[in-house]
Amino acid sequence: MPVNVISQTRFTLQRTMLAQRDASDAVLQSKTGMWRKIRLASIAAVPLLALVAATLQNGLGAQICFGLMLLLGVLFYASHWNIKQRMYEMGVRRTVSRQSVIQMVQQHIFKGQPQLACAATFDEHGLQLQQGDLHLAAAYDDASRIGVIFERQGMLQIRPAAHPMPDAVFFIPLQQLPNAQAVMLRLQRSPGFVAGPV
Repeated sequence: MPVNVISQTRFTLQRTMLAQRDASDAVLQSKTGMWRKIRLASIAAVPLLALVAATLQNGLGAQICFGLMLLLGVLFYASHWNIKQRMYEMGVRRTVSRQSVIQMVQQHIFKGQPQLACAATFDEHGLQLQQGDLHLAAAYDDASRIGVIFERQGMLQIRPAAHPMPDAVFFIPLQQLPNAQAVMLRLQRSPGFVAGPV
């Protein structure tokens, strides 16, 4: 049975996509925002409680402060674990600096070339993406293969959930994509789609 293709395109990707790569990092950070706030709050509150406990003459007050510090320690480790789990589920295996991202993109994706040949096909069942040597073929709802999907400033970005290169991300300029609105409507129903500004 023939597959109904929603959109298909070939395009050339430039190194200027590094700014967009930063935006995909921002989306990943937003998926863990609540846990990051809990972790930061627990870090900030422990020294304050230790200072209060040291100045209290009352033994009960000091015990309460130490109990709260223990609770904050548990919250810190719980939030840290949750952040790592969520990032891991989205395919992120480590935190990287911008410089290492630039080196990764230039060495592994662009291989020292100023541009990269790419192709994208979206059909009724799933997507097939090629970006140089990177390939991704998956059903829209396959969370084991698709981590995060979002659009920012006319650039569709898709990050695989599991890939040998942990910082891999596919870029598709929507202006190069025929029937882009239908593609976006379909992608918005995917569990990996992140809505809203980033």
